[in-house]
Order: sequence, then structure tokens, then C-alpha cells
Amino acid sequence: MGSKYIRICSVDEERIRQAFGSSDRKVLNAWLRAIRKRGKATQNSEEAIEAEEEAAEELIAGSVSAGEREDGDRYGAALLALCEVWADDSEVVECAIAPECPPLERLAGGESSNPFGVPSGPYGIPTVYYHEPSAVAELRRAFAGARSSPTEVERYIAPDSIAAIERVLGHAQQAGRGVIVFYLG
Repeated sequence: MGSKYIRICSVDEERIRQAFGSSDRKVLNAWLRAIRKRGKATQNSEEAIEAEEEAAEELIAGSVSAGEREDGDRYGAALLALCEVWADDSEVVECAIAPECPPLERLAGGESSNPFGVPSGPYGIPTVYYHEPSAVAELRRAFAGARSSPTEVERYIAPDSIAAIERVLGHAQQAGRGVIVFYLG
């Protein structure tokens, strides 16, 4: 199996939408702490941490537009830090995303590659995907179906990772939420 990682989050997407452009200092301060904590835990450089903090400041101020940017990845990383704090269920899984495993390809490809107006990286490569609440039940069925062919699916994702994805999807469905998926590379 390849070493691609995705994070799936069950988080109140409306709360995120409301934070963007709100100029809410309390939210910004919590967000900046989350970025710094995540950056230290993942051993990011001080420069990378500061770039993500700047991205969070721009998003909370509402002073950034969607679209392709050379530095677009830092906005996705900043949003990831916020989702990690606000998610009520979240999981990182290792997998190989390939057309031969449609549930994973769909999960990592999302319904909308730019759900919150977060800029994408160079060449339009998005790092954030969103699945509306109505798509969550369908994703759960797709992963349940994938489990019925474990030999084929295990070439792309481990059974415990499927279980983790199903748990987050189940939680999101029960809460009436969509899921946000980050392609971590």
C-alpha cells in the first residue's frame, strides 16, 4: 500500500463558515494556538507555522478569495488545524487512492473541492474536500460494500482504517453533518 494519508472530520461546517470573515478575536486566538500546537507536534518550521497563522488571520478577516495560489496550501493547513480543534470526531488513515477502490476515491475527491472559499495550491490542486450531509449515508453504504470484498479493498486500505472511516461517517450522519476530508499526501 502507498503512503498517502487523509484526515476525515465530523465538524459543524456552519460554524466554520461563520468564523470566516467574522473578525472574531476569540476564535482567531484559539485557532492560532491550534496552528502552533499542530506545527510543533508535526515539527513544522517556524516559517511554515507563521505562514499558516497568517492564513488563519486572513480567513477570519475575510480578506482572501478562493482560487489557485502559489501559497494556497497554507490555507488548507490552517483550516485543518481549526477542524482538528472543532471536530467532534476525526481520524487519520493511510490508504492508496485509486479508481480501483471507488469509495476511497470518492471520499478523497469530495463533493466540493473548495467548500469554504479556501484557496487551492499551485495547479489548482485542492487539499480540502467536503461531503454534504446527504452524501454521508451513501459513503457509508459504499464502505460497507467495500468490506464485503476484503481481499480487493485491502490492497488500498487496512480493515481498521475502513472501520475508523465508517465510525466518523456514522457520527456525522447521526449529527446531521457533512464531513471534511483533508488530503495530507
